[in-house]
Amino acid sequence: MDKGVVAGTGGGRVLQAQMAVAAVLGVRLVALCGKRRGTPRTSFARQAAMYPCHVAFRMTLADVGRAFGRKRGTVCHAVQRIAEAREDPELDRALQWLESWLAEAAHG
Repeated sequence: MDKGVVAGTGGGRVLQAQMAVAAVLGVRLVALCGKRRGTPRTSFARQAAMYPCHVAFRMTLADVGRAFGRKRGTVCHAVQRIAEAREDPELDRALQWLESWLAEAAHG
């Protein structure tokens, strides 16, 4: 099982979000799920993967944190950072596409 996915915390959906964000933002999945922060690009990608887990999948901040091996407060910061970053129209479009794709994948 992928290091970034913990059973009982949205497992398959979390992995889908991680894989999709890694592909779209050009970050290696292993870096996204690693214990270290990594580069700013990797950190942002991890935050972008946490965002739909909380917002679209309605996972608690604590569950998202467990799935990513992070603390609840870290997830809260990530969700706030991505919400603010959505003011960029290009990023907002990319995240809308990602959320739609993940919703379709979850239902079908």
